[in-house]
Amino acid sequence: MLISSRESPMPRLIPIVALLLFPGNHAAADAVMLAEWGLITSGTRQVPIIQARFLIKAPNSSGTLCSVGLSRAFSDGEVGTYDFFPDDVLETQFECFLENVSDGVDDTIGNWVHLLPNAGGNGIGTAESNVFPTEPDLMGSEIAFMRLVIDSLSIGQTHGFYEYSQRARWQFWGSSPATSVETGVESSSWGQIRSMYRLADTGP
Repeated sequence: MLISSRESPMPRLIPIVALLLFPGNHAAADAVMLAEWGLITSGTRQVPIIQARFLIKAPNSSGTLCSVGLSRAFSDGEVGTYDFFPDDVLETQFECFLENVSDGVDDTIGNWVHLLPNAGGNGIGTAESNVFPTEPDLMGSEIAFMRLVIDSLSIGQTHGFYEYSQRARWQFWGSSPATSVETGVESSSWGQIRSMYRLADTGP
């Protein structure tokens, strides 16, 4: 039974895990990581922060943002590896997102954290060619699923303010006519991210 996201406790063995869970899904079983894009953010709010939703976004031809990650939100301390599949009925914008990142056009792509229920969010945006090892995007590749790796997530309250901090990575898994790579854009430090991308912070 397919659900919106599946936690994979052994990410290094994903081809084996995928084969056991989905014996007919050869694309997922044979998938390799095509690119990786990380985001590190933190901030304070005057309104409650209960959960965080991680979204990766790309605009369609009319400028509407299509996102992956809509089906799940995460609470304080919730870390791990979570897979999102195109055929998940709760990921209603997945196919639109895939079309946008594989159409051969160097569009904008965004990496965003929404603070729930109504505390705005933090995010970065850049050209697809800055994220993917193949330019301008992943044209010619077949994306089997998107993987979210949450390395840390802290949500709390101090002195009347609500605080959060997070470190997470989106990974593109699938097959490509070109040689796959382990990482696309690295984000080993907040300073690197801030210097490479424009940071947007919205919220009360």
